Amino acid sequence: MAPCRERLSDSQSKVFLAFFLETNTLCHQLQAEAFKRSTERLVNELSRSARSAHEKLETIEERSGQLIRESDHLRRSLSSIRSQTEHLSVASDDVRARIGDVLESSLAIVERSEAIASAQAELRDGQAAMRDKVAAGTAQVEASYRIIGEEMGRLKEAADDVGRVVGRSLENQRKLLDGQAKAMEGLDDLYSFQAQALQESR
Repeated sequence: MAPCRERLSDSQSKVFLAFFLETNTLCHQLQAEAFKRSTERLVNELSRSARSAHEKLETIEERSGQLIRESDHLRRSLSSIRSQTEHLSVASDDVRARIGDVLESSLAIVERSEAIASAQAELRDGQAAMRDKVAAGTAQVEASYRIIGEEMGRLKEAADDVGRVVGRSLENQRKLLDGQAKAMEGLDDLYSFQAQALQESR
């Protein structure tokens, strides 16, 4: 580029430099806009993923609640069966022995049901913690996007300042060129006057 600029006049070189600065500013603004759009698209995709995960967690929580209700119903039913079995055991030792076996089985089922209910409660707590983490992650993404937006605004202001400086520089260069042209006209007039004076003196 340097050899090419050496063949330019001062005014042409200044115009070329102004054009180069303006082009660089526009390129920077376009790159900033592309980065902003890419960031917006990423934030939107993350928000959609978070909403989808939240909906799935709500569905799992509803199913867990249903299982807990069914376990409670089974526990109440087993408690009723145990009460009836104890009442029948009074009537006969043989029946009491058989009912004892049934009670043992019923107690095992109750314990298993309680274990299931406990596991469901732990699952629900885990789901709540996961939902809180998703909400916190979404908040962090939104905060990051807000910070990026502020940075983009400051970047645009800086680019606008550069554009204004370039505009003032171009105006000053134009005024300088006008002054140089007027000076050249004055020199031409002076040379003409000197030539005429020499002729007359001869």
